[in-house]
Amino acid sequence: MYTSNRSADFFTIYRIRSLGKASGLYNRDNEAMTRHHWVFGLCLLAAGTAAAQQSAPLYGPIEARNLRSLQMPFFRFTLHGSTLVKGEREFQFVWNESNDFRVIRNQQHQEVLREDQETTRFTLSKREGLGHGVEIGIDVPIEFRGGGFMDPLINWWHNNLIHSPHPDRDATPTGQNGIRYPGGEFSGNQFGLGDVSLTVSKQFNHRFRGNLGFKVPTGDPGRFLGSGAPDAGVSFDYSAAINGNWTLQLMGGVIGQGKGTLRGARGIAHQEAAVLIWHPNSKNSFVGQWVSESAAIQTGIPTSDATHRTLMFAWQHRIAARTRLDLYFMEDRDFLAGAMPEVANIAPDFGIGIALKFRF
Repeated sequence: MYTSNRSADFFTIYRIRSLGKASGLYNRDNEAMTRHHWVFGLCLLAAGTAAAQQSAPLYGPIEARNLRSLQMPFFRFTLHGSTLVKGEREFQFVWNESNDFRVIRNQQHQEVLREDQETTRFTLSKREGLGHGVEIGIDVPIEFRGGGFMDPLINWWHNNLIHSPHPDRDATPTGQNGIRYPGGEFSGNQFGLGDVSLTVSKQFNHRFRGNLGFKVPTGDPGRFLGSGAPDAGVSFDYSAAINGNWTLQLMGGVIGQGKGTLRGARGIAHQEAAVLIWHPNSKNSFVGQWVSESAAIQTGIPTSDATHRTLMFAWQHRIAARTRLDLYFMEDRDFLAGAMPEVANIAPDFGIGIALKFRF
């Protein structure tokens, strides 16, 4: 997979010479080829070089995370496809829209937590292959938190399509914007740079990859756009082809969350993911993805501090040889009416995303 171009070219030239001798095209008298034979040889050389420089497959997992408001200030790994080869670069522009409504009351029926907001998140990502299976990446998010536009859509989705009514949401006016939990309260529209993330990945073989991740506290924690402290983590991926048209990818990792200005931040968080990709043809892929992670902030409320799990579904379309469009959505426990918390549990009520990826 990582054969150097020089070695591949030498091997191709040797094969050209051998094929020429075997076919009688090679001139034994002056050890030279005619012009037509050189054209034949150069075509084989170009084909060999192109194979040596073949990029990673364009299909891959959904490069998204759990977008609950209490999770976003902290670092989490996002899954990627195959590691880029040396000199290969990839740019991705992502728009995420996530709407969350959550009300939790204590045994005295007093409200102790309320999340009612919608976050628009634009992310510019770049990845670059350095050779020898090493890749570096950076994610720069811009966030806007407000009342949003999806409240009526989600009310209809809950009541008419998945038949999981939400009485508190139905009774609350649409377009509200506020976050309140033990130890913190944020309200009003907010816009700005989030925390920037950096990653370094190493492909050990065609199945296993290791990843290091770092988060730089560039976002303002006073406006809930960042945690106010750096985070760092390590994760490992496993991928395998199944029956030619299917790909399975698994990920597990651990993250150390810095103690910033947000109260209740957990010290160590875990993260897991499982992805199944069906690519029936060269143009389209369909993705089902499960993501699980620790609650980033410990509030002392069991139904908020439990392990977060969300389901994501995507359609990926290759619109050009090295350009991919992703359309996806994500759901929380309501998708399964809360019956299987190990599969879908705590996440935004509804999230959608559009990603456009360019590879050079």
